[in-house]
Formats: sequence, C-alpha cells, structure tokens
Amino acid sequence: MIPLLLTLTQVTVIGVLLLSVAGFFGTYHRYLELTAHFKPHYVVVSLLCLLICVALQAWTWALCALVIVALNLVIIAPWYLPPSHTLLVKPGLEIQVMCANVQYTNTNYAAFLRLIREEMPHVVIAQEANEPWLAHLRELAAQFPYAVTVPGRGSSGIALYSRLPIAHADIIYLGQQRRPGVIARLSLGATVLTLVTIHPRAPLHNRAFADRNEQLLAATKVVETVPPPKLLVGDFNTSPWSPYYKRVVRDTGLRDARKGFGLLPTWPAARLWVGLPIDHCLVSPELTVARMRTGPNIGSDHLPLIIDVGLPEVPPLGSLSGGS
Repeated sequence: MIPLLLTLTQVTVIGVLLLSVAGFFGTYHRYLELTAHFKPHYVVVSLLCLLICVALQAWTWALCALVIVALNLVIIAPWYLPPSHTLLVKPGLEIQVMCANVQYTNTNYAAFLRLIREEMPHVVIAQEANEPWLAHLRELAAQFPYAVTVPGRGSSGIALYSRLPIAHADIIYLGQQRRPGVIARLSLGATVLTLVTIHPRAPLHNRAFADRNEQLLAATKVVETVPPPKLLVGDFNTSPWSPYYKRVVRDTGLRDARKGFGLLPTWPAARLWVGLPIDHCLVSPELTVARMRTGPNIGSDHLPLIIDVGLPEVPPLGSLSGGS
C-alpha cells in the first residue's frame, strides 16, 4: 500500500510541476493557456503531496513538492497583500459598481433585482442581458434613470444602468466577431469617470480562443484612447494568470482592483471550491479601491462583482456618500 501511495504521489508531483510550468507558454496554444488558470489548485494539490512525502520520509520528492508550492504561491500571494501604493481620497467620494454576468439562460430575475435593491450601487452592469432580461431590468428605471442597453442573442447582450448622469456613451464592437461593449462617461460634479465594460467570447474551441484574444486586444486599444480616471470591468473569460490578461494590464497601465482583497473566484458559481476569478475590474492610478467583493448566487453560473471605487478631488456630491 505504501509503495503504491508513494508512486501515485510522485506521478502527481511530476504532473503538477509540468502543468505549473506549461501555463507560462499560454500564448502558443489554448490548452497551454488553460493550465495557467489553476494556480490555487496546484498549491492545494502540491501541499497534499508535500505532507504525504514528509510522512513517508521521501525527502527528495518532498523538496520537489515544496518547490511547486512556492512557485505557485508566489504568483497568488500578491492578491492577498495590500496594494503597494494608495491615494488619499476625500471622505464620501466613493461610488459602487456592480457587474454581473447574469447568464442569458438564467430566469431568476428576482434574485438579481433583489440584490440591486439591497446594495443600491451607483452603476449596474448586466452581461449576457438578452431581451427577456432587459424587459425585467426595466423595473430599475426609477432608481437608475440613465441606461445603455445592447440586446443580443445568446451571450452577447450587455446593459449598463446608472444613478449618475451619463455625459456620453458609445457602443463599441470588438474584433471580427464585433462583440459589443460599452464606454460610458459618468458625471461626478467636475469630474468625469470613464467606465468601459466588455465581455469577450468564452474560449471553448480554437476559433473562440482566437476571438477572445482578438477582442481583449481590441479592448486594450480602446481603453488606451479614453481619458482618465477610468476603469475596465467585465467577464474577461480568462484568469489573472493568463498571458493575454497580463497583456491587457501591461498595455493599458491599469491595475487589478482585486489586489489586497483575495482571489474572489466568480465562476462556476455553483462549485466555487474549484472556482476561478474570470470577472475583473481594472482601475487607473487616479482611483483607489476601498473594497471589492463577490455578491451572492443569483442563479447564474457567475457571481456578481461589487467594487467600491474612490475618486480624488471631486466636489461634494451629497448622494455619493456610499453604496446606498
């Protein structure tokens, strides 16, 4: 029994090591990129292997397992550490943004509407919002008088509802597939916040993988052209460890709002023990993130993201004192 357990552990250590390294070559094939998403899972499995190796006094293999733990933990740790720099933001100058992939096949409209009324964010983004979803979300008109909606078939619909005046809005179409997104210029007294929301295609096969990468690249170019302060939010259909995600962060100069708040896995909502953080918010240096969290299960395969963003040097706005 013990020799079999050691053999299985050794095979697992080798496999996890190969998978951990393969993710760094994700630009070469979608299967290689797929291996990049499971860094937390590699930590858990390699820790288990480490404990088994120590118990069996297989010290060489224990060292290998420890290296794998360290390799992946170094990548994960920054999401739990406070940001390296913060800006001083005057009290009360905070807006709350809620972004949810509502899943177009989900009919639990009441759960999402209830969450919105409980939180009362300043901006609500609903991705995969098809015609039935848009019909139910019209109930928000009294509290959210400003809206931009792009109905679409399947997962391509997108909608933005705001309690803040929208100074200007554009619908953008990304890549050859012309995947829709929204640019909204939100008025906050003398300051205008640029919010860009996108939902690239899920990379379920080679063509879709290429489409998603093309759409992320197109979104990057859009974000580069809009004025700060700005934020980019949405279901990116990739994790923070994907080379394509890292390229977005690098080229836009934005930073991940998650940092300091943990991994916050959002998908799949029903199995968060294997969950991945694929819904994201990136912010420009002028903005601070006071809090970022996931909302409850609304019947979708994604959990909503709720982000409290601080803006510097904005005149008093009274109603912008928090999320309600």
